[in-house]
Amino acid sequence: GSGSVTISSNSGDLKKSSYTFSTWNTSSAGTGTTYAPGATYSGAASITLYAVWDQNSKRSQTISLSGGTLPYLSSSSLRGTGYSGTGSISYSLNSGNCSISGDQLTAQASSGSCIVTVTIAADSTYNSASNNATFTLVKANQVINFTQPRNMLVGESRQSLTYSASSGLPVTLSNNSSGICSVYTSGTEPEKNGTCSITASQGGNANYNPAINVTVTYAITSIVKKQQNLVFNQPAAMLTSDPGQKLFYFSMTTVPINVTVNTPSICDVRDGFVYPISAGQCSITVSQNGTVEYEPASITRIFNIVRNQSVAKRQYTLTWSNPAPIYEGTPLTSIQLNAEASISGTYEYTPTFGVKLPRGTYKLLVLFSPTDLGTYTTQTTSVTLIVRAGAEPIPTSTGTPKASPTPSSTINPLGNGVVTVATNPVTTVITQVSNAATVSVPTPSSSPSPTFTSIPSISPSPSSTPSQTSTPTPSATRTNTPNPNSSNSASPNSSQAARP
Repeated sequence: GSGSVTISSNSGDLKKSSYTFSTWNTSSAGTGTTYAPGATYSGAASITLYAVWDQNSKRSQTISLSGGTLPYLSSSSLRGTGYSGTGSISYSLNSGNCSISGDQLTAQASSGSCIVTVTIAADSTYNSASNNATFTLVKANQVINFTQPRNMLVGESRQSLTYSASSGLPVTLSNNSSGICSVYTSGTEPEKNGTCSITASQGGNANYNPAINVTVTYAITSIVKKQQNLVFNQPAAMLTSDPGQKLFYFSMTTVPINVTVNTPSICDVRDGFVYPISAGQCSITVSQNGTVEYEPASITRIFNIVRNQSVAKRQYTLTWSNPAPIYEGTPLTSIQLNAEASISGTYEYTPTFGVKLPRGTYKLLVLFSPTDLGTYTTQTTSVTLIVRAGAEPIPTSTGTPKASPTPSSTINPLGNGVVTVATNPVTTVITQVSNAATVSVPTPSSSPSPTFTSIPSISPSPSSTPSQTSTPTPSATRTNTPNPNSSNSASPNSSQAARP
């Protein structure tokens, strides 16, 4: 019989990729009768309807993201692949102890996993697409940085050590050379000759694997320490009313000199001068610390400070002329150290007698302490001495005098070395000059008139003016001792050699 039915829509959920259901048709090619969903069909026979599809305006696409292993606090760049569209790509954390900033994934733990979703947005041609990736979290590796120590000398002070772990965890140092060196958290000290070996280690923790140990070594050698040749002249006794007295001290090294007052209630030292405070014994120590190269040095001087009534001090003169240059290796004598005061007292020279100075220009200092400190004060003065390089040349003198008797003669030791004997000139050698001189006169012969070589002039002490006969007794060599008392002067003696 005949009847009618209503045509339904795509109730069977038929699908065709990239197409959308449109209507029904009696032909599979869509060329037959079309029946839209909801239309009525009337007829006696059954019919077969075919779905008609419209092609979609956008296409589908896929995107991929690779996972992997992610160490603690390390980061990985995320990169989606395999997509077709041009839409923006974004990443989001689905689960796990990680953080995402842009396309950077950072592990915040050393165990477990993180799941990340990558999404590409739809564009005018392709629909959006998404996918997931899994990252496994593990412990991080670490490294130790250990700066190579320098070589050291026995006795040298502690050397700092620089070391660290990339994890920021504390590093442990181990001494592999006990007895040769000492190792501390802050550094190392040498003990004796040898090689010092130090190992740095870091054992790791819940988030970091143990670091590979790092070992460094350095050489230790020793030297023979030298003396510093510290000099500290004995200060003169003082009165409580005296002004400051200059202290004379120096060293042949550049190590700083320390000055310590051991009796602060008796005396005080300021700017290189000692000042009396009260009567008693003043004790002062000058010292130098030891170094790798030098032994420590220390000298203590003690002198009296006497109480007296305040009286006006009398004036006197202290003179000293620059000495002639000398050659290195020549010891200092009274030829150079010949200051003169117009009163009696003692002379303290710096540097003192017998010192051999190397090449250079030096300031020689003298401290004069009057015998009568109640009437006079101490004085200081200085001169400049040039020390030349090389050895002192050996001078010679020649001359053959005419034959004649050798009469007695009177010579002036203040002269320039040429003496007239009777009417014939002869060459003489002055071997010592102060207030007297020793003169050598060659034996006369019948030779022709002699040829003379000039003998350098000698500048005697200003207060010495008398003439002497040709065979006086030489005066005593000047020493660093008090001058004889004299009502007029206390001019020191000096021993000088005049060389032609």
